[in-house]
Amino acid sequence: MAFLAYVDGIRYPMSDQDVDSFERAVVAALRSGGDFVAVTSIHRGTVRILITSGSTVRIEKLPEVDESEQNGDERDEFFDFAFYDYEP
Repeated sequence: MAFLAYVDGIRYPMSDQDVDSFERAVVAALRSGGDFVAVTSIHRGTVRILITSGSTVRIEKLPEVDESEQNGDERDEFFDFAFYDYEP
């Protein structure tokens, strides 16, 4: 199962193993007035993100793909994530 975490509009694909620890770290950072939180992204490795009270954080669960009904091309398109740098 895969998840997408969005932090201030930037996507971070994550596995389900990382989501719970990420959620706890975000809450702890907010309660302490802001802090860096490590995100282990499937495609980017580990990234440290500054989480503050002004940060927008959203987590989406991606639908499961039945591999027996999909060919490789369609699955590749489904997981073709566009990455970009955020510039305020």
